[in-house]
Amino acid sequence: MIEIFSSNLFVYFVIPLLILFARLIDVSLGTIRIILANKGIKLYSSVIGFFEVLVWLFAITTIMNNLTNVFSYVAYALGFSLGTYLGIILEEKISIGQVRLRIITKKNIKAMVEGLKPTRYVFVSNSASSSEGKIKIINAFLERKDLKAVLAKIKKEDPKAFYTVEDLKLVKKDSKEENVIFRIEKAK
Repeated sequence: MIEIFSSNLFVYFVIPLLILFARLIDVSLGTIRIILANKGIKLYSSVIGFFEVLVWLFAITTIMNNLTNVFSYVAYALGFSLGTYLGIILEEKISIGQVRLRIITKKNIKAMVEGLKPTRYVFVSNSASSSEGKIKIINAFLERKDLKAVLAKIKKEDPKAFYTVEDLKLVKKDSKEENVIFRIEKAK
């Protein structure tokens, strides 16, 4: 049994592979933890941090026990970069939090906003002047998981609409309000 752990295959392939997977897991967790912490989600962020450090300790202990193995260093670095990438993808799939969608259009916003109204989002709109004439600005505050559906509706109404998306840390909503808050402001 001891011969298996001291064989070249184990030392130069299995150990680096374990380090790679450990880093992949701990950095993915770390990426998600940081994103959740930035959104103010404290409990999940703390729990994820516990497991992140636990896996990191395994990885660093394995590296320290194999200081002469260059493949371990490469696996550690590769696990870090792949873990960052995987963490971002996972966080996008989870879609936690709220976003602010700002839409700038020349089209009739009544039709655009009415088409979005049943989705129970908050919309505030106003008119402004630009170098290309009168434009309408719509601000929508919505759950991040619903962003794709809303963008599809926007693109259907106005394929030339310009929009930006911003992550929000906190959206405070009146607990008594169950319906959409909907207001169209007239240009001054």
